[in-house]
Amino acid sequence: MKHVLLSVLVVGLLAGQAFGDMYVLDTPMAKTFLQMNIENSFTNQLYLSIDNPGTASSAINFQVDTGFKSYPPPMQLQVGFVGQLNLGETISIGTAENELPSPPTGVSYDTFGAWLANDDDDRWGASLYVKVGSTTYTSPTTEIPAGTAMFFSQPFGTGDLAEDVTEFGFLVDYKGAKNSDNFHISAVPVPAGVLLGFLGLGVAGLGLRKLS
Repeated sequence: MKHVLLSVLVVGLLAGQAFGDMYVLDTPMAKTFLQMNIENSFTNQLYLSIDNPGTASSAINFQVDTGFKSYPPPMQLQVGFVGQLNLGETISIGTAENELPSPPTGVSYDTFGAWLANDDDDRWGASLYVKVGSTTYTSPTTEIPAGTAMFFSQPFGTGDLAEDVTEFGFLVDYKGAKNSDNFHISAVPVPAGVLLGFLGLGVAGLGLRKLS
């Protein structure tokens, strides 16, 4: 079922959580995201990162397999990721080249948030992660229903830790019935979709799990 929800309600929902200041993934940062875990061309690999609308004329941010030159419509959000994943495996997509962006004056980030959409017709789960030194903070894996988007968030400690972030991004895992499949996950709402009325809305990652 499609749900229509005004952005005011989204803001109110997020404000109701016990979070400090949150960095929400934006388009320039999403375009830098690459596969962070070990690649395997048969079982676990990011093939393509491409801008909306995902047609052959769209800007390609990353490409490892020239057989993937477009993103099957519809791409709900601004930056699309296509890859291969086996059942039981997880792919890590993020950046280790950038710290969290500098916050506005008087603001200190202690939470990472991101909109992620499942643009595929199969079952895919996702979560966010933030590495601070030797500690990794990971939100619970939540399945994104096909054709919908969800907001994920993950606290990672006090604001003083933001400058010590060494890697952050999102994890994707396959929850379908086949041994493997290609995923189509997009991130960052398009400007015209601020109200998110065309998206199925969900919120994930409200818990905190720390892995040392």
